Amino acid sequence: MKLRFRHRRGTILILTGLFLLAGVTVGGVAFDLSRFLLVSKGLRAKAEAGATAAALELDGSAAGLERAISAARDYAGPNARVRFGNDASGHWEDSPATEGALFARVDVGVDVAMPLSSPATGRRALPARASAIAGQAAVDGWDSGLYPYALEDASPVVGQRYNLSYYEEPLARTARAGVLSGYQSAHRKLGDVLPATAAPVGEASLAAVERVNQDSDAKSDGYASYAAGGRGNGRRLVAVPVVDSDRKMTGVAALLLAADGTPDTGEVAGGFMQASRWRAAAGTGFHAVRQGERP
Repeated sequence: MKLRFRHRRGTILILTGLFLLAGVTVGGVAFDLSRFLLVSKGLRAKAEAGATAAALELDGSAAGLERAISAARDYAGPNARVRFGNDASGHWEDSPATEGALFARVDVGVDVAMPLSSPATGRRALPARASAIAGQAAVDGWDSGLYPYALEDASPVVGQRYNLSYYEEPLARTARAGVLSGYQSAHRKLGDVLPATAAPVGEASLAAVERVNQDSDAKSDGYASYAAGGRGNGRRLVAVPVVDSDRKMTGVAALLLAADGTPDTGEVAGGFMQASRWRAAAGTGFHAVRQGERP
């Protein structure tokens, strides 16, 4: 009887040890796996932030590509790979031949140590990888964001100065809000007719001077010098509706407000890029950052 009891007790001790070992192993694997997933999630966030930052820097120039790479790595890390393409599903290049790249792809990765699970899996580390795409997508309808003055030339020339005409409500508060923040009294879309109305000149002028002075480069005379200086924060760049001879809205252009704060004149810079301090990579239209599908 005593021998049988001792045998059972020994068996129980062995089984208990095995169960404890299995529990520790499973717990170690679970801990390492949860840490791996957490790192992967963090890499995804970094890649998305980096791609968005890169897309905002693209303006159709070689300097824009360099800024995009630097901005992406500020968010995604110095080892992030940054590539460019003309669309979200196209061919990606580290140094694109064309300077008109509209999309940026950011790839990041790190080897995550797996110390607790390595005895069971034989892997000391697992590679965590993440990629994200962001680009400049065209917009054709607006509830806000348009400047309250329109450009009466269906084919505006980049680098040329234009006089503008007011089209919004002839109210002082509307003019001020429109000049300062892109307030619109109505939804606008391509094809809409924007009738010429009397501008509250005094209020619009005061607002334009205020907006120009909010820019960290309030002095550059044209967009070329504004971009080359690299000091501007984009406040002088406004999204101006482009209308034809019938006042029908055919597009949007980025216009650099005159340094003297005149509300109805400025130089056409190209396409407008929302939330950027540069013009858009595309030559015309209103653009906003959009996240592409995950690679």
